[in-house]
Order: sequence, then structure tokens, then C-alpha cells
Amino acid sequence: MAVPLQCSNYPGYEIFNKMHGISSGVVIPPGSAILFTAGMVGPVADGGLEFSEDIEDQFQKAFQNCEKAIRTAAPSLSAEDAWKSIVQITSYHVGGVAEVDKPLAKVAGSFLRGHQPGWTAVTVPALGYPGCKFEFSVVVALPPK
Repeated sequence: MAVPLQCSNYPGYEIFNKMHGISSGVVIPPGSAILFTAGMVGPVADGGLEFSEDIEDQFQKAFQNCEKAIRTAAPSLSAEDAWKSIVQITSYHVGGVAEVDKPLAKVAGSFLRGHQPGWTAVTVPALGYPGCKFEFSVVVALPPK
């Protein structure tokens, strides 16, 4: 079961909440364990470093890899609860908003399903692997062991 997070928005943040489905702050309940993931990328094959030219494919694989990381750390969580447990996302994208925003919103929405974590998105000129256009990490509140 997901830890019950308290998401909030200060007055004036509503525009970002409505546009992107994110919160200005998230409170983690006392006693929760906290998971910090490494940067998740979306190579074509697990264990490989070849990346699709299609950025939506990279988003899809990166989100699948993130789910694997969360559920490896907390195997009792369902896939849905793994995503509901995310407190904060930090993402790095190669390409401008016009190129990234719609496909990222589509893929993220299919995993987050209405959950609204905090999210910081940064456009960068390049990432650490040739052809990689997207990398993100998450902070996750886990049930106490």
C-alpha cells in the first residue's frame, strides 16, 4: 500500500498544477522510509546504451525502468502504489518544451494516473550517453519495514 502523501499548492501555483499535474509541496508522513533513485534513462534494451531516436520511446523505457527500481526496493508495492508513492521528480531533457512537453505529459500521465508529485524539469544541451535525450530521478516515500 502506498504511503499517504499530503500534496499542497500555495495560492498562485494553481496554473502549474493544472497545466502539469504537479504540486508545489509534498509532505511525507513520519516513519516512512525514503528511496532516492539514480538517474533513470530509457535505452532500447535493458543493460544497453543504445537509445531510440524517438523521444517518446525513451520516456516510456525510462519510466518502466523507474518502476523497476522502486519495486525492487519495495517489492510489496503494486505498480500503481509505486507511482503514488513518488514525492519528487527531477528530470533533464535534451530539446525544447515544444519537442518534449506533449510526449512527456502523455507517458508520465499513463504512469502517474492523476498523482501529483513535485517536479523540477531542466532543459540541458546533452546528457551523459550519446543519443540519450531524457533522464530523471525520483524521491519515493516507502512504507516502514
